[in-house]
Amino acid sequence: MTGPPGPDDAALIAESLERPDVFADLYGRHAADIHRYAARRLGDAAADDITADTFLTAFRHPPSRPSSPAPSTSRPAYTARCCGPSPPFPV
Repeated sequence: MTGPPGPDDAALIAESLERPDVFADLYGRHAADIHRYAARRLGDAAADDITADTFLTAFRHPPSRPSSPAPSTSRPAYTARCCGPSPPFPV
């Protein structure tokens, strides 16, 4: 049996403004998906950099962005587009 669901991404982002260590939870939730998405398009070495840049940018520039993706958008693409640098690949 699992516990109650944790806070959503928007709540984690808001909390990370006061407690930067909370940002690690966002990384834990999304890094593998972002890396997998970038690796399919650019290869593993570039995916490492894209994943790191995505989270570094998101951490340095907390956003005002939608709390959930449009239904037709995959979460990794949405996260990379919203949190990361301007991607060198189409999303």
